[in-house]
Amino acid sequence: MKKTAILLLTSALLALCPLFTSGQLLKGSVSGEIDEIVIGISLEGTILSTRFLPIEINADGTFSFDAELKTPFNDVTLEFSSQNKLIGSCGAHLAAGETLTLTVRQSASGEFSVQFEGKYKDISEFYTQFEQVCGAMRYVNDQPYETNQATLSAGVERIKQQLSLISDKEMREYYTRSLDAAQKQIMYLLLQQKARSENKQPREYPEYIELMRQTDINDEIGLKYGLPNNLVSAHIAPELFNVLHDMTPYALRFMEVADSLGTTSKAIRKDLCNTCAFSYFTYGKGGDFQKFWERFTVFAKDYPEIIAEYAPRIDALKRTAKGHEAYDVILTDPEGNKSKLSDFYGRLLYIDVWATWCGPCCAEIPHLEKLVNHYRGNDRIQFLSLSLDTDIDAWKKKLETDKPEWPQFLIGKKEAKHFQENWGISGIPRFIIIDKDGKIYDNDALRPSDANIIQVLDKAMNE
Repeated sequence: MKKTAILLLTSALLALCPLFTSGQLLKGSVSGEIDEIVIGISLEGTILSTRFLPIEINADGTFSFDAELKTPFNDVTLEFSSQNKLIGSCGAHLAAGETLTLTVRQSASGEFSVQFEGKYKDISEFYTQFEQVCGAMRYVNDQPYETNQATLSAGVERIKQQLSLISDKEMREYYTRSLDAAQKQIMYLLLQQKARSENKQPREYPEYIELMRQTDINDEIGLKYGLPNNLVSAHIAPELFNVLHDMTPYALRFMEVADSLGTTSKAIRKDLCNTCAFSYFTYGKGGDFQKFWERFTVFAKDYPEIIAEYAPRIDALKRTAKGHEAYDVILTDPEGNKSKLSDFYGRLLYIDVWATWCGPCCAEIPHLEKLVNHYRGNDRIQFLSLSLDTDIDAWKKKLETDKPEWPQFLIGKKEAKHFQENWGISGIPRFIIIDKDGKIYDNDALRPSDANIIQVLDKAMNE
């Protein structure tokens, strides 16, 4: 399964590109039609720090991966694909100073197999089965709660029987606790899915309350599975997690709960600080960001590096607040003609910042087309699409296919960097509204697919 989170974490991926040395942590070869490998690795041992990195396959089918490991327990997942279709996956245990070798085969009939060699061969075989049972995405499906819960329970029992085969006492203890944490993570997920399907609150179920009671906020083994965050979130009314709307109430409540639960582990406290800010800036839109930031800088005072990481987001929100002069940028149309964003001032501008490689961006295009048609003939509003594509041919091909009836422009690579910095854009799609006087009306506006977008645009035109 492809990880859409890759798009959200592009800048983090670049910072964590593998460090190749003469003694790789992982090496091997693939055969058959396999043309893509993605490794999921959490160098800091937390779910939020998990990164999905591509591993280059050489012309002869060999590959290698190296990174600086920060903990003695480094379990990773590997996915093998052909022409964007998942063929198979496995788990692996990496250790500094040791090389794990994988031989990955796809037979002519399509059968997938992996063979491990190295000191942690047995552990890697064990962890592959562990992942097959405890991979959370396996349980995101349309099956009834009871079916998924029975599948999980049976799988966990199989894994428990194999724990005794791990001779190293420390490793056996680690995987025993990991199995418990992974099972709890999935149970949170299953009960939340059940609650949504039955239009209930998760805490209406006794088993959810019991799950909360059994989750230790200070157990660091749960970091890789997001258990501290699950426990804090379980104390928050689900409706406060208002994706693409004001997340300030959620973030404030998150910090209040985290403080009340008596978090003493520094690693967990740091992860909760990071999770709170990440959720606020990634999923939120609008709201009293200054109120959030005032509270957050106290909440995260022991982790200045986290405050420093998110401070530019706050600065960007201040710079692009309503009423500020809009930032200009040079635009290039499909024929290569240059213009400026400011050339379109004089009408309300609704701007779509997108790219062809962005799935959510492309999903908004049909909704944007309907919006354009709704306002056809209205000379008080102008729609513009600004692409961040670096592959110009891909952009032009998309335009030829879709044939959009509103202006399309490309922002050059150099201009795009400054444009994103000026507007505080860390992820797309992004929609911006500029008033007729060239002032910012909303630097992070509702998407075309939002049911309230027409009401918002009508109001903006009449102010």
